[in-house]
Order: sequence, then C-alpha cells, then structure tokens
Amino acid sequence: MTYSIFDAGNLVTSFDREDEAHEALERLAHENAETCDGLLLVAFDDAGDVVADCIPGERIVTAA
Repeated sequence: MTYSIFDAGNLVTSFDREDEAHEALERLAHENAETCDGLLLVAFDDAGDVVADCIPGERIVTAA
C-alpha cells in the first residue's frame, strides 16, 4: 500500500506506512491552518488503484 498526501489536488508526499502518513498529514494541517481544508490522504493498493481516502482526523477504512 502507498499513502499519498495531496494539497488541492497536487501530490505533496507519499509513504509506505499508514501511521507515518497520518502523522505527516496532522503536522501539515497544524502548520498551515488556512489551507488544511485542501489536504487529502489517499490510500493506493499495490496496483495503484485507490483504496480509500480521508481528511485529517479520519482513519482509512479498507474494504474486506
């Protein structure tokens, strides 16, 4: 799985671990409160397909 953070549709960074991605998302949201609404964390499977997305404070939920 790959966890990517986007800001207003532009890729900011990607992670292999969900916990690291959430920490970075929270850090980015706190650093710039004015633009945090544009942040989105998206999970991709190994084939590159979107698995789930969330906004700050939500956890990723994947289908069983």
